[in-house]
Amino acid sequence: MESICLQLLKKSDALDLLRFEVENKAWFEAQIQARESDFFSIEGVLEHIAECLLMYKCQTMLPLIVRNRDNKIVARVNLHSVDIHRRRALLGYRVAQEYSGAGIASKAAKHIILLAKQKFNITNFVAIVSKHNSASQKVLERNGFNRTRSFKNYAKISGNYIDCYEYILDID
Repeated sequence: MESICLQLLKKSDALDLLRFEVENKAWFEAQIQARESDFFSIEGVLEHIAECLLMYKCQTMLPLIVRNRDNKIVARVNLHSVDIHRRRALLGYRVAQEYSGAGIASKAAKHIILLAKQKFNITNFVAIVSKHNSASQKVLERNGFNRTRSFKNYAKISGNYIDCYEYILDID
């Protein structure tokens, strides 16, 4: 399994993050909703980082990057829509195509869940995944998530609506 290090996203990650997103753009867009075109510039990435860090400061997001032993960004893992009062957050992640299947998403998800429990006392995690993304479904199941319901035409990927599953993890 690939050796990884998770870190809070920071402004100095901008160039590495832009490289990660550009190199994997087609791969990501085949599986999840595309980013706006203005994201794919240093200014766009810096704005994205500033927004993420503001939400982190407001305790509504936990944005992490995942680096390998060569210090290359190989994935992102985030908790968003963090609700401290309801002790709930939405989990999202994206792994570089080159590192897909290396266990990075499972490891990163496990780490952010433990961190969110410690930092925000979050005990309820929700993830939405395409019905056709069996790899992400396995990541969630390995981390104790249970599939709870399905959504028809939940997201638009490459111009087509896709059906998705909701997965939930409750811990105490």
